[in-house]
Amino acid sequence: MKDAEMKELFEGEITDLDAQITDLATQQLPSLLLPPETTDNLPIMISINAGIGGDEATACAALLIRAYQRYAEINRWDVEIISQAEGAQSKGMQGVKEMTMKMKARDGGAGNVYERMRWEGGVHRFQRVPPNDAKGRVQSSTVAVIVLPIIPEGQEAELVDPKDVKMEVMRSRGAGGQHVNKTESAVRLTHLPTGISVSMQDSRSQHQNRAWAWDILRSRLFERKQVQLQADRRSKRQEVISGTDRSDKVRSYNVPQDRVTDHRIGFTSSNMEGVLDGDLDPLIYALIDDYKTRRLQDIISGIDDVDA
Repeated sequence: MKDAEMKELFEGEITDLDAQITDLATQQLPSLLLPPETTDNLPIMISINAGIGGDEATACAALLIRAYQRYAEINRWDVEIISQAEGAQSKGMQGVKEMTMKMKARDGGAGNVYERMRWEGGVHRFQRVPPNDAKGRVQSSTVAVIVLPIIPEGQEAELVDPKDVKMEVMRSRGAGGQHVNKTESAVRLTHLPTGISVSMQDSRSQHQNRAWAWDILRSRLFERKQVQLQADRRSKRQEVISGTDRSDKVRSYNVPQDRVTDHRIGFTSSNMEGVLDGDLDPLIYALIDDYKTRRLQDIISGIDDVDA
C-alpha cells in the first residue's frame, strides 16, 4: 500500500465490493430466503364502501375508486365493474355508496395484482372541505376497502366442495322494468358448512351472475381460511416474541395539508394529488418492503410466516 497508485485502485475496488455486498444482503438474499406466495399473481375482487360522513363519504369513495382505476390503467390491468350503488351528486361529481370491481393483469401488463392491492384493504380516513360547504369547514369521513384474491375456477378443491354449495335462481329485484319480472337471472350461492351466502343480480345474464357469485364465494372462503391461519400464526408468534399489536389504522388523506399517511408503517407522502391520480407505488412498495422484513424476522425467530 506504499504505492499511491495501487492504493487508490484497491480503495476504489473496495467501494465497489461494499456496494455489491449491500445489494446482495438487502435485496437478493431476502428474495431467496422468502418462500413465494401463491396468491401474489392472482386477480382480485375489490369492494369500496362509503362509511361515516354521509354524502361527503360517498364523494371520497368516488375519489378512491378513481385512484384505483387510474392505478390499474397505469399498470395495464383489466377492470370489470361487478356492482355499484351511486350516491349524491355534488359540484358535478357523482358520489358512490358502494362499488365492487374485478382487476386482473392483461398480457403485457404489470403482474402481482394481489401482492400490490392487498395493502389497500382497511378503513381509509379523509379530511377535506366539502365542495358545497360555504364556510370552508374540514369534515372527516371514512371509506372501507375490502380486497380479496380471486381463486381460479378448478383450483378451489381445498376451499370448497361443489356438493357443499346450494345454488338458487330467482327473479332480480329493483330497477329493470319488464325484463326483471320475467327473467330468473339472479343467483344465490350458499356454502352449507359455513353458512356463507353470496347473491348476485347485477347482470341480466344468469350465467354471468353465477360466475361472479362463484368468484366472490371462493374469495370469501379463502379469506376465512387466511383469518384462521393468521390467528394460528399470531398465537405462535406471541410464544416466541413479545410486543404490542400493530395499529388497526390504515391510511389518512389530509387534503388541506396535502398529506397522505399510512399508519401501519408511519409512511407519509406530500403528493396528495398524485396519490389520488393513481400514483400509489411509493405507498404500496413501502408496505411490501415492511412485510418482507417482518417475514424474514419471523423466519429467523422460527415462525413459518407472518400475516399482513
